Amino acid sequence: MDANTSVSLTEQLEARGLSVIKDDDNMLNVVNRLKPDLVEVVSAQGGGYVTGWGYELGEAGDETGTAQRLAFLLGIPNGDRSAAPTRSGKATAVKHSHERAFTTHPASVAVARKFVADALSDWQLSGQLDEASVCVSELATNAIEHGNPAAHEFLVRLAFDDTRLRLEVCDDSNGMPEVQHATSDDPNGRGLFLVAALADDWGIAGKSGPGKAVWAEFKIPGPRSGR
Repeated sequence: MDANTSVSLTEQLEARGLSVIKDDDNMLNVVNRLKPDLVEVVSAQGGGYVTGWGYELGEAGDETGTAQRLAFLLGIPNGDRSAAPTRSGKATAVKHSHERAFTTHPASVAVARKFVADALSDWQLSGQLDEASVCVSELATNAIEHGNPAAHEFLVRLAFDDTRLRLEVCDDSNGMPEVQHATSDDPNGRGLFLVAALADDWGIAGKSGPGKAVWAEFKIPGPRSGR
């Protein structure tokens, strides 16, 4: 990255309590000062900023937003999203919805992903397919691995209004999931990390009876009629 963008991004990161060291390859090593094990390497690629494991943080020229997202990923509470927002989201006037229960078996992850793909195809929302597929995979895996051991099912619910697609995965566990800051070499532990990165909004809400609903919302560029 050039000197000007490097200085601008460094200033924004340091203002959020992060330590920044620029190496000989013009990459920024960004560290949470309070938790030094939380580290990300940031470089400039293709007109934007990316982490060492490939997550796109933002475009060049948006150093403020880039710093907010990176601060969140490194566990700074005043990043652009809280670790576990307990709120209902912004989707309001639901036009169409689908829901289905799945058994708490690892094979259900692929079945839940196909359920989402079929619904989005039916609703002509293919632009949200990639992000929603990753998110339902991660949330379904969490429900299976960390849900109530006595429960035999989890529920996937999809709905959309004129502006947002909403995905919910409901289980019977009252445990509150948290974003885990896995290292670049750790193949696991990135479930909510990825949901927070890919969704336009996300959070945790109560549901009727025991348990919770972890939700993610994705902006829809324009009105869709659905079927």
